[in-house]
Amino acid sequence: MRHAPTLNGSVDGSVQQLTAESVTLNGGGSISGELLVPGTPTVRLNGNPFFGGVIAGSGVATPAGYQVTLNGGAHLGHLHTRSDPTVMASVTTPPQPSGTRSVSLNSAGQGAGEFATVRNLTLNGNVGAVAVPPGTYGNFTANGNGSFVLGAAGTGVPSVYNFQSLTLNGSSTLQVLGPVVVTVNGGFTDNGGPLGAAAHPEWLRLRIAGGGLTLNGSASCYGFVEAPDGTLTLNGSALLAGGAVCDRLVVNGGAVLRLVAPATVNQPPKAVLAIAAEGSLFSTASTLVLSATATDPDGRVARVEFYCDSELLGTLVAPSAAPDTYVWSGPAPRTAGAHVLKARAYDSAGAFGESTPVPLSLVAALPYRASFEGTESYRAGELQGQQGWSVTQGGAEVTGAAAFDGARSLELKAGTTTAVVRQTFAVPSAPATTFVDFFARATAGVSPMDGCNFDVGGAGLAFVREGSGGRWQAWRGDGAGGGVWISAGDMIPLEANGRPTRWTRLTMRISYARQTWDLYVDGQLALFDLGLRYDRVPPPGLTEFSARGAAGQPSYFDFLYAGYDNPLFKDEDRDGMDDAWESRNGLDPGVDDRDRDHDGDGLSNLREYQAGTRADRVDTDGDGLPDGWEMRYRLNPTVAALPTDDTDHDGLTDLQEFAVGTDPTQADTDGDGLPDGWEVAHQLNPLVNDAAADPDGDGFSNLEEYTAGTDPRDFFNGVAPRVDALFSGEPGPRDELALSARKPDGTPWPNAPVVFEITAGSRRLSAAPEDHNYTTILEVRADAQGVARAYLEPTGP
Repeated sequence: MRHAPTLNGSVDGSVQQLTAESVTLNGGGSISGELLVPGTPTVRLNGNPFFGGVIAGSGVATPAGYQVTLNGGAHLGHLHTRSDPTVMASVTTPPQPSGTRSVSLNSAGQGAGEFATVRNLTLNGNVGAVAVPPGTYGNFTANGNGSFVLGAAGTGVPSVYNFQSLTLNGSSTLQVLGPVVVTVNGGFTDNGGPLGAAAHPEWLRLRIAGGGLTLNGSASCYGFVEAPDGTLTLNGSALLAGGAVCDRLVVNGGAVLRLVAPATVNQPPKAVLAIAAEGSLFSTASTLVLSATATDPDGRVARVEFYCDSELLGTLVAPSAAPDTYVWSGPAPRTAGAHVLKARAYDSAGAFGESTPVPLSLVAALPYRASFEGTESYRAGELQGQQGWSVTQGGAEVTGAAAFDGARSLELKAGTTTAVVRQTFAVPSAPATTFVDFFARATAGVSPMDGCNFDVGGAGLAFVREGSGGRWQAWRGDGAGGGVWISAGDMIPLEANGRPTRWTRLTMRISYARQTWDLYVDGQLALFDLGLRYDRVPPPGLTEFSARGAAGQPSYFDFLYAGYDNPLFKDEDRDGMDDAWESRNGLDPGVDDRDRDHDGDGLSNLREYQAGTRADRVDTDGDGLPDGWEMRYRLNPTVAALPTDDTDHDGLTDLQEFAVGTDPTQADTDGDGLPDGWEVAHQLNPLVNDAAADPDGDGFSNLEEYTAGTDPRDFFNGVAPRVDALFSGEPGPRDELALSARKPDGTPWPNAPVVFEITAGSRRLSAAPEDHNYTTILEVRADAQGVARAYLEPTGP
């Protein structure tokens, strides 16, 4: 104590007085051990007290001039002089509590609720013992037989408590189950039962800021009291068993201060945790490498345990590297999301110390599956934070309102702010073909961005209303950040609220090497080689699955899979074609040959797979039309065409169209107004626009001939001309042969075609006197007077 004590009771042990103040022990006063004082006081004995003599210490001899008086009946083991005073540490005022509730408990079984919100607590009547977790509180009062129970059993680490005031009345008690440090703002009085544990005074460290402790009646305290600014008072038959630091000490009547040498408290080990990992990211497929430095200040470390949250990852009983480093490595937890890592070091006595928690954020690794069932540790309700999922806007929850299979699915809630959820995946080190598969029952919108839509690693899907039904649309990117939405799959009937009447299975094959993707709807290949949706440098693999709900009604999806194996069928080479189909069609299931044309029919193997045609046969249906040609013109390559089939009704059968090279679905392939069959029948070219041509030279174009119903190859159109030979049928001047062509009415027929032919002799014909291009048959046109001329080859030089 700082000042001279007032002792009319017993001190079983020794006390030290820090100031040079005179002290008197009266008849009932007793110190069984030593009274330690500074300097060299004078000793005065009155009557017959018991005094064991003076022991001179090693401190300074000053001060002197004060007196230690022992009166009759007093007892002092020894006076220990020259004991230099020590510094008495102060007790800091405890902080104010954050709790706001004032709670009164009046009967057994009542609870205080969440103690983090409790400020003041009062125990009344027969409430009994109430366990109080460590924390900072306001005013705690126990009446009747109420009891506060502090601390935790079996630990060497003290539990810390702060109170603004502590009041114990009647037979109330303060129990401790293990080491505790209790700080009280201001002094208090115990008029009731015991404080602490009688068998373990060392468990209670009672610190009083700005006040003292008074024990009245039969009150007892088992612990070590620190009241550097207050008075420790023991009245009646009170007992303090332990130790005390105080400003003043008063022991009256039959009260006893029994000083107990502090037990040697086992100091728990200390641990510091560090983490490393393979690569730059932590994923659920990572190997964690945890390194803990563990030391024990008063012994040795018996083992080190490594935890992720509350899950024990592993235990080491010996250092991995001398002398204090323990290194554990192993697979990361399979649950994506936020975690906490810690190391716990134990000594041989079972005491332990924990490292400061180290946060660990894990992203999902492929293969990934989520059916949102309880067997996968999903809980019904808000999705945010579950298994690595984030809800970036709106609301989403795991629900039993709808499910494709099992009991639950994921609901994207409706609302003015549409729900958006995301699951993030670790980035692969190299481009990898990835499959994503899930079931959706999505609300349709009037446009792709109004309805439920999905962004799956750059592959975009949206459910769009078409009349009374809905259809899935897929994003076909152009490789430059743009693109268009195109329809895929069959029309799906809609309920009145816009949701489809059934679930749809949506499967994507995404090639990150080619930056393209394929879509299967209900297991059938619907679209392929679509461009991905990226406005930045695309990643080498699937990094995110994102779903967006619709405003009007909730949408659902279930049974999500993302990985490197085709979920629809065996696909060893991951080329999107069923291995069984490849084998049946003479392809190699171990080689990605989707872009090859095995049979040379103009269709890639993948296109044959989609169409249901044979990849090893040019003409699957055997109708003489190659599969590629039929597919190009939207004919059915799996149903044989009849020899008479004329799809476009242009006068050419489909087989003739194939032979000529015309379009069997367009009656006029070259768009010149002349049906393909009419052009072929009149030796015109149905692949060239020749509507304005006049091959027979009759002054009428082919189109006019077609309109008039005449023959574009017949100048006379079936009308016989009147032909007369000039020069009496003999050669005229300059060996000229001449004919006159007239119409039936006798008028000249200009431009009429006339054929001259040499049928006997060796002379030949030319079109002009000086023309040396001779022939035996010559066609010429009549002039404006209907006269046609030819010239015989000269007989001489």
